[in-house]
Amino acid sequence: MRRFLSQTNEEWQLIISDTGPYSLNNLEHVKYRNMLPVIRARSDIKTQPVKELKKGYYFNTDFIPPEWSAEFFLFIFNFRLMIEQENSYNHTYYNAGRMNTRGMEAAIKHQKSIYILELLKALTAYKLGRSDLVMKPSSIQSRRSIKSMTLIFTKKELKN
Repeated sequence: MRRFLSQTNEEWQLIISDTGPYSLNNLEHVKYRNMLPVIRARSDIKTQPVKELKKGYYFNTDFIPPEWSAEFFLFIFNFRLMIEQENSYNHTYYNAGRMNTRGMEAAIKHQKSIYILELLKALTAYKLGRSDLVMKPSSIQSRRSIKSMTLIFTKKELKN
């Protein structure tokens, strides 16, 4: 967490994360930097005030603002799930879980390539007059998939 926060110039208000970066040190560091840590805890923690707010979702109650209800805290945590869903197709369609090289610079280039592909798909869908396909990552498939499909075009479609 310290490394991430030292490499960014953004002014964050809260950090939302699953159990990966959970530690008392991380929670305290985030709070020290005047941010709210919305970080899911593991269920096996016995030495800290960890409570199950929803089935399978544990959080350290010392870091939940006293004026917030459990429902509101979970509402904030659910933004993480929405962001994860938004990027889940990166692994499915672009194999973004693996990179040929390592390092932050390579990761940035890799992610930018994925966003460029998304933009190209959106532009293609728009130019085809199919705005319903803009947010569907499988709408324009790879050449391998097309070989197994039968394509039928009208003369008008071929001219465009």
